Amino acid sequence: AVVSTQSGHYAGLLQNPTIMRAIRGEFVIENFHLLTEQLEQVFNKCRDETGGEITTYIPSLAEVDPAKWAMSICTIDGQTFSCGDATDMMTLQSVTKPLFYGMCLDELGDEVVHRHVGKEPSGHGFSKI
Repeated sequence: AVVSTQSGHYAGLLQNPTIMRAIRGEFVIENFHLLTEQLEQVFNKCRDETGGEITTYIPSLAEVDPAKWAMSICTIDGQTFSCGDATDMMTLQSVTKPLFYGMCLDELGDEVVHRHVGKEPSGHGFSKI
């Protein structure tokens, strides 16, 4: 596909791999719109959950408005979806641990990672691992 414009703006867009996958319909999640509709339903269903206590021993968590609620996802090929207070800055804290664990497994392999991180509960507090 060739796009002619006086400014050449659109021709540059065709160099973007994400845009080209969209044009060809080659995204990892083909029906991303359906997925986002389902995620939004889950998001709205869980919005009213207010159980639990605000953590106060970590200052950045103690300062967070408990009414803030957000969800964002990004697929490996650049499809994104966000809802709620997703543009507000929030601290992620321990929610990042599974992500980093998976990245380490991918980069270093099971044997190397598990020399440093146990598979079973260690008996230490979660913040000590």
